[in-house]
Amino acid sequence: MTSKTYQKLMRLPEVLDRYPVSRSTLYKQIKQGVFPKPVQISDKSVAWIESEISRILDAKIQGQEIEETRRLISALDNERNRT
Repeated sequence: MTSKTYQKLMRLPEVLDRYPVSRSTLYKQIKQGVFPKPVQISDKSVAWIESEISRILDAKIQGQEIEETRRLISALDNERNRT
């Protein structure tokens, strides 16, 4: 029997606790393709997938270049769309 692994979702305050930038900077980076997009969880609410945030933060800590980060974001989007 296989068990399904569930992703943890993070709301904006939790994301900003882990990645201490302003809200406007975060959304600017999402628009630029260097930070993961949130997922819609209700009509008026969004959240981020914790594993995606962790991978991006690890890449930033390792000094990954912007183009590499964009490729990682693209790969994460593709993974999200396959499931």
